[in-house]
Amino acid sequence: MLKYEIKKYILKPSVILCLILFLLLNIGKYFELFYHFDGGRAIVSGYTALSEGESKLYEKYGGLITDEKIEMLKSELKTAEAKLKEYGIIEEPMEGFYTGYPYGDAELFKNTFIPAYEYAIFYFRYSNEISEAARQNAVYYAEFSDYEVRKNTLISSLYKNRRVDYCVKGNGWSAFFDYKFSSLLVIFLLIFILSPLFSSERAGGFDRLIISSGKRKAAIRSKLILALLLSFFLTIIFFFEDMLIIDAFSGLDCFNAPIYAVSEFQNCSFDITLFESCVVSAVSRFIVMLCFTSIICFLSTFGKNTAVSGLLSFSVGALFVLLSEVLPQSLDIAGLVYTSDLFRGFSVVNIFGFPVFSVVTAILLTLIIATLFIIATVRRAFR
Repeated sequence: MLKYEIKKYILKPSVILCLILFLLLNIGKYFELFYHFDGGRAIVSGYTALSEGESKLYEKYGGLITDEKIEMLKSELKTAEAKLKEYGIIEEPMEGFYTGYPYGDAELFKNTFIPAYEYAIFYFRYSNEISEAARQNAVYYAEFSDYEVRKNTLISSLYKNRRVDYCVKGNGWSAFFDYKFSSLLVIFLLIFILSPLFSSERAGGFDRLIISSGKRKAAIRSKLILALLLSFFLTIIFFFEDMLIIDAFSGLDCFNAPIYAVSEFQNCSFDITLFESCVVSAVSRFIVMLCFTSIICFLSTFGKNTAVSGLLSFSVGALFVLLSEVLPQSLDIAGLVYTSDLFRGFSVVNIFGFPVFSVVTAILLTLIIATLFIIATVRRAFR
């Protein structure tokens, strides 16, 4: 029956066309963001000297930091400053410069690569300062609060002896973890495809035929499996498209580097690599889509009007987005879609006197809601 459900609800020209259009729309949306906020306007206008110079330098000094690179960077900075004094501000590009201009080279070294190297080199000291401060807090709270002792002990262990050995181009990673437009497109596709899942059977009178044939359980099972697979594949398709387009426009590299090699995520609670962060992000997105899929299926069991179930599903999705603005991270289901907040800092909740990561409670809450709606769907479908 699963093959029949796939042919009936997914392998339709309207669904395939809608998927293609949404994939193209996703590319267009990110290009718009890149154009307005990540230097794309200058590149499109032909002012590429600075970006080309940065790319050349990043090929040379990006990635794993070595003593040789550090010495070369110091030497080139001195050379760039000396040439700036010699030539000053020039109007026409010259040979022998990364950007074509003495001022451009000096600015790149002083404002981009030197700070990036300093951040990586001194991060060990920074993380150990956090660890030591938390350790002292744990000692102070020993007589007042067991929870504060546990929380600060956790902080101390998480941040102790962290090291950054990579120079990472962070703007692409920041954009990737904060990008959520593709998830909205996935939600629209799920509503479009799944809202008729049960209501269309009622509308056509096929629900009575399914019940009389004794295949009610098999039909419900195949429909729920279809919904699960659809939410999984749509999540994966758009997730990898996000990676490809953001890599093409902004750059994603150093997958083996720790996530806190990107300065925006210097306070990340988790000692994981950028690759592992991608896995966490993909899983988080899928859990949210699974929860939303279960709600769509449940709403589809009401009435015979697929338009009504689609409208209800859209309203619930809008409600989740609105609540995301006011709910704490531990209860924010929609917030799991964009993991930038998860990776920016330390966030726990007090559960019976023990610190539990907010993301863990959010994931558990999401899975519980999904399970409850699946059970409710099974009980209501084709009654």
